[in-house]
Amino acid sequence: MAKKKILLVTPVFPMPETGCDQADRAGGMRELVRLGYEVTVISKIGEYADRGYLKSAAESLGIRLITVPYKYSQRGISRWRRIVNHLGKLRNPLYLDGAAYEYAEREIQHVYAQEFARVQPDIAWFDYSYLWPLYHVARKAGVPIVTRSLNFEPTHFLEEEGHTLINYLKYIPKLLSEIITVWQSTLILALSPYEASVYRRWGARRIIVLPLRGLPPLIRDDHEIRHGSPLHVFFMGSGYSVAHNERGLDMVSGAMAKRAQRECPGAFVFHISGARIPSKYLPRFNGTTIINEGYIDADTFDAYMDSMDIALSPTPKWVGMQQKVYEPLCRGIPLITPRCNLGDYPFVDGQHYMAAETEDEYFAALLTLRDAHLRATLSHNSITSARALFTWEENERILKEGMEKYLDMIH
Repeated sequence: MAKKKILLVTPVFPMPETGCDQADRAGGMRELVRLGYEVTVISKIGEYADRGYLKSAAESLGIRLITVPYKYSQRGISRWRRIVNHLGKLRNPLYLDGAAYEYAEREIQHVYAQEFARVQPDIAWFDYSYLWPLYHVARKAGVPIVTRSLNFEPTHFLEEEGHTLINYLKYIPKLLSEIITVWQSTLILALSPYEASVYRRWGARRIIVLPLRGLPPLIRDDHEIRHGSPLHVFFMGSGYSVAHNERGLDMVSGAMAKRAQRECPGAFVFHISGARIPSKYLPRFNGTTIINEGYIDADTFDAYMDSMDIALSPTPKWVGMQQKVYEPLCRGIPLITPRCNLGDYPFVDGQHYMAAETEDEYFAALLTLRDAHLRATLSHNSITSARALFTWEENERILKEGMEKYLDMIH
């Protein structure tokens, strides 16, 4: 029996897996190959991409890769071309969502139509909702469309950029992109139960919850619970150009660390990791109780995480799945974070993690976690739940059953 074929479009190719977004998309490609699909991937690449590496990476994933130059960030682009690109968005109000406009341009449209005709896929798969300008090819051919959401983009945009008048104006075309996704997708794969409920409110009827596919390798059997002082507390951000990462950095290296030094000296050491920490925060690090770990290499990352006692993830996000929240749960590192960051997954305050919203609540939770017995309980319970929710086997069961239920009925 011939394999079913998937033509998958994804933004910049997700190798190497430098963050949770890349790990999710690369893990998803592996997942589809393991489930027996023949997968062809179309991806944009930057001007300095190592094509030899990309070819090798695609082979390691078991996919066929088609690349298209990513034009809108080219350093050498002319001023005239920039003007043309901006004016092009005015052709259609929906293209004011600049992310969507990039997939309406001529070259990606041509490549997609060409590969669609060559592959003749059974399923048209899109990573991210803003790829909808390519949907028309699959719809004309009567091929089911699967869209993987990695954020409900309008809400994510406001959370990152702020609730200003200009941002609300930008919010509108992003919301329209999501509505088009709801109307035109055969199946939507949401990251969390909460995000699935958002899509249902906008009319989605065929939707399944598929967690981050980079989580399974992170699940541990246990985490060592240490006694005594100091306890090592960490906050990690992949990079600090992202607004919510900088807010977390500010809180942990500022108010939390200073209060701990003042009220319980010697009880905690705070570790901050991530690339390119803004220079204005560097004077806060003293190398003893507030430590700048910088970028932690993959070869030493597991050992670093094993040496930590408590995870802080203080910035609330209603959509998506932050790896800085779910990785500690998978590893069994006691976590303090806002309730909304759990996305309606069945993690319970006081049983799997400690919930906090205000600075006082964060500090109270930190003091409470000096109890080694409580840390051991949270650690055991979070690993147990992660094993029930986030393994490869569970992900593949969810995807296989969802695809069979919603896509086979189309045929």
